[in-house]
Amino acid sequence: MDLAKKTIRQQFLITRQQLSASLHQQLSRQICQHLEKFLDHHLSAEQIALAYYPHRQEPDLTWLLQKSQYQWGLPRCFSAKDSGTGNDRQLAWHRWQWGEPLGTNRYGLQEPAAHLP
Repeated sequence: MDLAKKTIRQQFLITRQQLSASLHQQLSRQICQHLEKFLDHHLSAEQIALAYYPHRQEPDLTWLLQKSQYQWGLPRCFSAKDSGTGNDRQLAWHRWQWGEPLGTNRYGLQEPAAHLP
């Protein structure tokens, strides 16, 4: 990752960490409400919305992830040293619904099980 991108990511992380818990939840809820309106207008029943499970003061999408009318895809990190990309860290997207278990990967991120479609 280049230095400029790394610096910007670090600045955003620091800003998010300085938010109070109540403000963080309020802003997260507003983001979820905007995303819900977008999904309602642009996502058909057979389509899958890609999302993430929140980590380190990222916007908390759990309110939206609980909505059963959407199909969700969450990322899972895996090692693919034979991928030929030079980067052994890859992402796979798995279908996931609220209530299905998530595991913690080596980076501390919550992710779906490898056996999920």
